[in-house]
Amino acid sequence: MNQDLVSQIKNARLKARLSQEELAALANISRRPIYLLESGRGSIRLETLMKILDALGLDLAVIAKGANHD
Repeated sequence: MNQDLVSQIKNARLKARLSQEELAALANISRRPIYLLESGRGSIRLETLMKILDALGLDLAVIAKGANHD
């Protein structure tokens, strides 16, 4: 997982003053995927990532590899 994305997610969680458990409840998932994501110890499903982002009010922007951004 991209470390910039992981950092943004963790920073948003901390800024919202949410524990991993509280974020999990808001995202309607277990705490484990959040732990795996933030610790870099595993991967999570895209559907789960989207639930986490939604709970934090964040969006995922996808940029094509090699795209020219002039």
